[in-house]
Amino acid sequence: MNRNCVEPLIPDAFRALMEEKNWTTERLGARWLLGVRRVQQIVVDPYRSRYFDDALRGLPAWSAGMAPLASMPSDEFMALMKAKGWTNERLGMRWLLGIRRLQQVAADAHRSRYFDDALRGAPYWIVDQ
Repeated sequence: MNRNCVEPLIPDAFRALMEEKNWTTERLGARWLLGVRRVQQIVVDPYRSRYFDDALRGLPAWSAGMAPLASMPSDEFMALMKAKGWTNERLGMRWLLGIRRLQQVAADAHRSRYFDDALRGAPYWIVDQ
């Protein structure tokens, strides 16, 4: 597992990854259905929720004319979580969400898009042998 994928991103690293992937605060706001000001707050907050770090990692590089990223159906969300080796408890601890809240997020077909992106960007759970 790449150690950089596990550690929280400091604001400069978050900005650098945004630039590397060609995402702006306006584009992220449109993708995640958040205001530009809220995205700016997320970018500069060293204590932001980890799912925003994972969400940024889970986004493809932005390019003009790219197809909109579709929301993930609930069963696909759960299948990807399982395929990556995450349990509700582990992922809840990573994202600082209670188990019940994470179950609600997973079951909600209209969940915030950043949760879909976060799961795509979450590293695989690797158990040390």
